[in-house]
Amino acid sequence: MKKLNVFFAVVAAVSMLIAGFALHGWLFHNQPAAVTAPAGADAAPHVALTVETLYELIEPCTDLITATDRYTNRATLSDHRELFGCTLPFTTEEVEFSYIGTLSAGIDLSQVQFDINEPGRTIYVTVPAPTVISHAVDISSFIFQTKHDGLFTEISPDEFISKLDLLALKQEAATTKSGEVFRIASENAEQTLTRLLTAASVTNGYTLRFFVDY
Repeated sequence: MKKLNVFFAVVAAVSMLIAGFALHGWLFHNQPAAVTAPAGADAAPHVALTVETLYELIEPCTDLITATDRYTNRATLSDHRELFGCTLPFTTEEVEFSYIGTLSAGIDLSQVQFDINEPGRTIYVTVPAPTVISHAVDISSFIFQTKHDGLFTEISPDEFISKLDLLALKQEAATTKSGEVFRIASENAEQTLTRLLTAASVTNGYTLRFFVDY
């Protein structure tokens, strides 16, 4: 009887051992396969920069005054009476005056053009040529001096305004010819645009290249 009990105990132990090996083998062959994360999976995906984004960055400055020229101008305005095409004596009115004006040159940012070279991480910025965008005269700076007080002759306000308009055109032409204010305007525009475009993180790692469209 004891031998029979021992036999059954051995059989039970062997059965449990076989079952254990079978369970281990099943678990080993049926465990889920390991998944390897692709390289850089934890890093944020790169979002391609768009031209629309660049325009949004410079939108706060619709008109950019980039350089000013403060000048003093002197001129003479005269008028007289005529009879049969001849100037009547003592009728010549002549006034000399001076004033201070401020001429501002800059660019219209709505005309700036962008081109993005994504593989080369380069932003090409084409800036329009600077132009005169404002021209103001300081009314309080006028100084008048009558050189000749003519009889029966008085310089009208319309004549004075026409003279000022002509002087303004001459001043703008002289400023354009010298080119100094426009050169400063281009340099200041490039600095300002660089500051606006690099203020946001979306342009990190990009190189700016500027061109002026004369």
